[in-house]
Amino acid sequence: MLVVVKYHFFLVTLFLVFFYSLLSEFFLLKYSIFYNSLVSDLFIYVLKLAVLLFSTFFLKAAWDRWEMLLVFQIGLLSILLLLSSNDFILFFTSLELLSLVLYILAGSSKNSLLSAEAALKYFVFGALASILVLLGISFVYASTGLLNFSDYALLFLFFDFSSVDVDLFLIFGMFSLYLGFLVKLGLVPFHFWVPSVYLGSPFHVVGIFSTVAKMATLYIFVRLFYLFSPLYFSFVSFDVLFLFLSLFSIVLGYVGSLGANKY
Repeated sequence: MLVVVKYHFFLVTLFLVFFYSLLSEFFLLKYSIFYNSLVSDLFIYVLKLAVLLFSTFFLKAAWDRWEMLLVFQIGLLSILLLLSSNDFILFFTSLELLSLVLYILAGSSKNSLLSAEAALKYFVFGALASILVLLGISFVYASTGLLNFSDYALLFLFFDFSSVDVDLFLIFGMFSLYLGFLVKLGLVPFHFWVPSVYLGSPFHVVGIFSTVAKMATLYIFVRLFYLFSPLYFSFVSFDVLFLFLSLFSIVLGYVGSLGANKY
């Protein structure tokens, strides 16, 4: 029965790939709906297509319960919404839905204490990251009264932030938002939860963590980073800082994994 369910689920996901391709072609790969809350262009289209194709590969993994397939489908939907989100409400809702799915997948191995430990640790540190992200959104909204990303682009386009005093709420909210993303992405120095979660989770779930989920989170992080870039590019180069954080995370990840042992 499980094999039949997985086969049909695989076909449904393939159908979504081709249906989304035709839909994006119909909209000429660039559209915005729901009062500009959902947007798409050629780059987002390519990312979504890559996510769907990667998902068909991971469906070949043998889950011992059919409900995990449904959970993964919900996570796939949240990733597609996250990539197209253009305001803070839809962005945070999609991010938290994806996080909830990842918590469940991390503990999907019923007979493994390591899997249960991984799910608990992922939930604790994921909740901490969500608090930082939500706190940042609250302070940014309190400072500007805006939620849509396009409105922020217009705001930063017509104001010279080098000649006026920037609201401290906006600066604090921006840094809190970035800290939350650093925890969720597991970058140095907020990488301490990654080894336990990755070692305790099932092998195919770790593949989901490190590819499609990471791809969507990193994209929205980079998008927000450059959206708020007029605030700090005039006096500090944060892109160099994040470049070093990424390099340190890669080097430390490789060196630390040499002595890793799951058992």
